[in-house]
Amino acid sequence: MIALECGVRQHPALARIIALSTYVALAETFPPADPVAAPAILMMHGSMDPIVPLAVAEESQRLLLELGYPLEWHVLRMAHGVCGEEIVLIRRWLGQRLGYA
Repeated sequence: MIALECGVRQHPALARIIALSTYVALAETFPPADPVAAPAILMMHGSMDPIVPLAVAEESQRLLLELGYPLEWHVLRMAHGVCGEEIVLIRRWLGQRLGYA
């Protein structure tokens, strides 16, 4: 949650945000994307997450897209945690953005 809420409010904004098993907590005050400097966001969530329901994360995903954030979204077959598939996706996503993919 902190990555999303604080990452877009930094000045200058962060270049990239990885948001795992989370959601936008303050949707009514979440800023629209800066067309020039919006951070790229990788957001992933478990389909069986008992802590943050998938529907809550999906609503956040829709909000981020509506606000104009460049977002890559994945739903993985897992609970609230980290799995090997996530690590592979993070490595690929960062590699593409940092030029070592």
